[in-house]
Amino acid sequence: MKLLGSGKIWKRLFTKHNDRPIKTAMALSLGVFIGILPIWGGQLISGVVSAHLLKLNKPLVLLATNIHFTPIFPIIAFFALKIGFMVTGNELAFPSMGEINLVLLKDYFWFYVIGSLPIALITASFTGLITYFSVYSLRYLRQKE
Repeated sequence: MKLLGSGKIWKRLFTKHNDRPIKTAMALSLGVFIGILPIWGGQLISGVVSAHLLKLNKPLVLLATNIHFTPIFPIIAFFALKIGFMVTGNELAFPSMGEINLVLLKDYFWFYVIGSLPIALITASFTGLITYFSVYSLRYLRQKE
C-alpha cells in the first residue's frame, strides 16, 4: 500500500487540470495560508469555503491546509512564538515544564497568533512561487514532447 496514493492522482491534480498555473499556485498558497493560521478545527471548512468563493481547485486547497499536521506543528509554533515575541519587542523565554500553567499558555497564545500571520504570508508566498514555476515548467515540457 502506497503512503501517498497513486502517482497518477498527484500528476492529474497538478498537470492534467485545465487550470492555469496561476490558479494552481493560488489554490496551494491559500491552503498553506489557512493551514498555518490559528483557527484549529476550522481550517478545512475555511479552505473549502474560500476555494469555492475564489473558484479555486478545492482538492488542492484541502491538500495544502494539512500543512498543520502534528509533526510540523512544533516547528510552526516555535517560529510563530519567536516572531510574535520579536514583533512585540519582548524576549522569548522558554519556561520549564513545572512553570507551564493555564495563565502562561494564555499569554503565549497571543504571541503565537501575532507570529503566525507573517509565517503564513511568507510560507504561502513561497509555496505560490514554487508551484507556479513548477507547474508552468511541467506543462511547457509536456507540450514540447
